[in-house]
Amino acid sequence: MDILVYPFGYVGLDSALSFLASSLNWEDSYKETFSNQIIRYLTERVNNWRKLTGLGFSLKKILGMDANRKLYDIDKKKFGKVLGNIEQEYC
Repeated sequence: MDILVYPFGYVGLDSALSFLASSLNWEDSYKETFSNQIIRYLTERVNNWRKLTGLGFSLKKILGMDANRKLYDIDKKKFGKVLGNIEQEYC
């Protein structure tokens, strides 16, 4: 394998910004501008880590439900049946 990639994901950015936008009465254009600024900042950090380490870091958007399912699957594999509401298969 010539390239090894270490993805960094962000979850919930859109939900957090939607909450802020509705709480602070932001215009849709401001929310989009602020979101783009955050993603640019994260991208710059990841690119700097790539340059500093020589490792293939990348930034990926991860949907909240996908992250929940992945964490649930990891816990279930490690600990067996996970008790509680999470067993209702809505994650």
